[in-house]
Amino acid sequence: MLNDFDEDTEIFETLVTDFETRVSDLEQRSSLVEKRTNEAASGQEKLQTARQRARHEINALMGEHTVAVSAKEFLQRIWSDKLTFIFLRQPEADNSDDWHSAIKLAETIIRYASPVENETERKQRLQSLDDHQQALREASSTLQQPEKEKLLFNLFSSQRKLTEESSLATEVPVVAVEPEPVPDKTQTAINSPTPEQDIIINELKSVPFGTWFEFTGKEKTIQRAKLSWRSTVTEKFMFVDQMGTRAAIISMTDLADNIISGKVRVIHHQKKPFVDRALSAIHRMLDHGPRQTVHA
Repeated sequence: MLNDFDEDTEIFETLVTDFETRVSDLEQRSSLVEKRTNEAASGQEKLQTARQRARHEINALMGEHTVAVSAKEFLQRIWSDKLTFIFLRQPEADNSDDWHSAIKLAETIIRYASPVENETERKQRLQSLDDHQQALREASSTLQQPEKEKLLFNLFSSQRKLTEESSLATEVPVVAVEPEPVPDKTQTAINSPTPEQDIIINELKSVPFGTWFEFTGKEKTIQRAKLSWRSTVTEKFMFVDQMGTRAAIISMTDLADNIISGKVRVIHHQKKPFVDRALSAIHRMLDHGPRQTVHA
């Protein structure tokens, strides 16, 4: 290029324009990748939250009942997914007809999978067992788990044995479901943040997206990453690299600890990226060149 240069400064303008176009393309790609990374992280969190809610509902419904093992397996491995999908599809799942229907059917599953207490109850179950099992099969038809049919067959067999004959009922393995453990207040107190952590955590809550952090690795390697997403549920932070791909996901407490230990620091005055600095230098050179030519 220098050999062909014949005091035609327009070639520099052309090169700068081409360079700026390429940089703009890279920035757009990076922004698109970052957006997709954020959407993936947000979607994963919603799925995790929905699964936790469904698991909690199933455990609460079973309470301290004694139910057939097949019923417990079906509820935890199949019906829990039904509740999860409803929770994901409908923001106000608690108030939806689908949610209430699924909960009511789960209660019925438990009732038909529990030991019969007297002959009157046995007769009532016999009259309605077929309808219950047909309703359950229809309600689970949209679920595609590979093990669904096997678990459904085991559940139906257990329900029928428990209902039809007291002698057959003894062949059905049952389990007394234990309630969910109550959180240990002592352990919670031990895990409470220290005053120093509290200060850092409060500052982190107000750090804007787009802020760059510097991470120091085990071998003193330094990596810079940008805060791109923050979970409102788990309080985890996600960082992306310059190309918008995920670089790290770290909890707010762990991030605070790393800042305290010096392994992570916030870059408050981020330097302009190399590409921007290079463009600025080229523009200054081009502005300076014509002035020299005029004075000459």
